[in-house]
Amino acid sequence: MSRLAASMLASLRHSEALTPSELAAIEGLQAQSLTRVLNELQEQGRIRRSRSNVDARRQNVVIAEAGREPGESM
Repeated sequence: MSRLAASMLASLRHSEALTPSELAAIEGLQAQSLTRVLNELQEQGRIRRSRSNVDARRQNVVIAEAGREPGESM
């Protein structure tokens, strides 16, 4: 697992849900830069993404149970 992926999971462990933009701000990156990592984490079952109930244009990212488990070394 990359350092970025591990850092994103750590941020999600401490939050109920974050948007990709919020995660990007935490990481000091642009939201577009996280797309590949978010896709990989979702494919691995470590995160879940869903549309916001308030604004359908927004996406919420939450950590899945598999994302709470210790990952592979970086």
